[in-house]
Amino acid sequence: MADKMMSSLTRRFCWALLAATMAGAGIPGFAGPAWSQQAAGGGKQERVIQFRIADLDDNGTISIDEAAVRHEEMFALIDDDDDTLSIEEYMAVRFGGALGEGQGAGHGPRRIAMDNRKRARFKSMDKDSDGRARKLEFLALGEEQHRAADTNGDGSVSIWEYRAARRF
Repeated sequence: MADKMMSSLTRRFCWALLAATMAGAGIPGFAGPAWSQQAAGGGKQERVIQFRIADLDDNGTISIDEAAVRHEEMFALIDDDDDTLSIEEYMAVRFGGALGEGQGAGHGPRRIAMDNRKRARFKSMDKDSDGRARKLEFLALGEEQHRAADTNGDGSVSIWEYRAARRF
């Protein structure tokens, strides 16, 4: 069991290192500081790498437990102080990948549409409308997204379900 866990951690580290290296080298499809910013929706390569990072047991699917671990990691990277997210913290993290020339942060209709969807997601997390999303609210949205992506209802998300859920 310990060997399998170490193998999983080693694999996750290697995928994360690959994503960060490709982002730093400016390879198309790998945006900015990809790993530190959780580039969770950009180019096709990023999405495949993220799927592999989330698939902790390397069985080709993401279970609800693996998805929960991934969302807990994301929350920890986004939150900088108090186990709640402000809209500013949430919007400061770029989940998407490279948008192409003239389509970066604050530019173009695609970026505006992405930001509007992101604001709507934040609002849906902030159940008590206090302008803060608590960790439990963030994780509940992650669970909802996982269940929506699991189109065959088997409790796990395959790479194909993952791709379809992210409009690959």
